[in-house]
Amino acid sequence: LNYYIPCTVMNRMIAVLGLGKTAEGDFLSSEDVQLLETLAGYIGIALQNARLYKSLEQKAAQYERLKEFNENIVESISVGVLAVDLEDRIESWNSQMEVMYASSRTEVLGHSLRDVFPPAFIEEYYRVRQSSGIHNLYKFRLGTTAGDTRVTNIAIAPLVSKDFSVIGRLIIVDDITERIELESQLTQAEKLSSIGLLDRKS
Repeated sequence: LNYYIPCTVMNRMIAVLGLGKTAEGDFLSSEDVQLLETLAGYIGIALQNARLYKSLEQKAAQYERLKEFNENIVESISVGVLAVDLEDRIESWNSQMEVMYASSRTEVLGHSLRDVFPPAFIEEYYRVRQSSGIHNLYKFRLGTTAGDTRVTNIAIAPLVSKDFSVIGRLIIVDDITERIELESQLTQAEKLSSIGLLDRKS
């Protein structure tokens, strides 16, 4: 090689263009070198863009892996999880909510809470909506779209971004209907058992 032309971007060399003589064995003219220097600038920009694109691709892949991981966590837990934006439109609705509330995510995503939940819940939601911190509704009777009523513990919390600005609300719904029914049956059984013991004693 007889010529080494730097490929620079913003005064930073990122590659070197190496060239020999012409096909006829002649040295390059000053016009040829000038043209190649201009070409080297374009090559440098192309290489820089390729690096940036590859870096963006890697970051996008990392973001997708992290997003999928987070979604898998939300889908795997045994409580209902939904998120709403600042306009109270439903942005997220996990599989447990689908089962418990008898509504698929395609039916509710993008809809206002008012269009999906009964007035009793909406009233409680707006009562605590503007407050900071987490608010809990214990043994709240939640009517579902299937026409039944579930006994639930509900937590309503601000949904915040990395810079701690509020971007919506997170609502966690724990269906405790079966637990309450079991406790009621156990209490009833204990009562019957104590009555039986009293009868035997008398």
